[in-house]
Amino acid sequence: MMDKEEIKRREWLKQASFKEKMKYYSSYYTIPLIIALFFAAVGISFVRTFIMHKESALYVTLVNFAALKEDSAAIADPFAKEHINTRRQEIVIDNSSYISADESEVNVLKYGYEDEQRLMTFVFTGLIDIMISGDDVIERYAEKQWFDDLSTFMDADMLAEFEKEGRILKYGGVPIAVRTDDSALLNDNYYYNGRKTDGLYAAFTANSEHRELAVEFLQYLLDGK
Repeated sequence: MMDKEEIKRREWLKQASFKEKMKYYSSYYTIPLIIALFFAAVGISFVRTFIMHKESALYVTLVNFAALKEDSAAIADPFAKEHINTRRQEIVIDNSSYISADESEVNVLKYGYEDEQRLMTFVFTGLIDIMISGDDVIERYAEKQWFDDLSTFMDADMLAEFEKEGRILKYGGVPIAVRTDDSALLNDNYYYNGRKTDGLYAAFTANSEHRELAVEFLQYLLDGK
């Protein structure tokens, strides 16, 4: 049963002008409306994140590289459009790790013990597919058996061509990485911030489930198209 105040309020609303009604509703419902909109926005954001979450089709980590451009990760876009379902998948290029093979080096931003532990976890869980860095870093992790023998998965003719071009880095006589110094895509978008080395190399990390796509991406980096 309505009390007298409620009856008066309803009677007033019937007689009130549109402007008076809007003023009344805005003052009466502002806080509840804001709260409702807040939770609606949170809900929409959660749904969008859940529905639009993209699977990593390829994860490339650039160790000791600094980005030259704010949108340098866009170098993967042309490749992605040709090779993956961009609505569901993405190419990740991560240049957040800084590791020095020589802890005394001063021209590397830091000796990244935490970065090294993170990389190790990513490698052994199969998240990282390609690692690109100086030969000193690549050899450091080849010793820890982070990389696969190129001859076990790379096309024999491609490997022979890389050998002929002097691109192959071997560790213990095993081909483990391909030289990428002359990649225009890398050079135009990234600067190597590690110590001066004999070359920059791309190695294929163990446990990767995207080996074929990783090889195609390497070829894309070298060809620039």
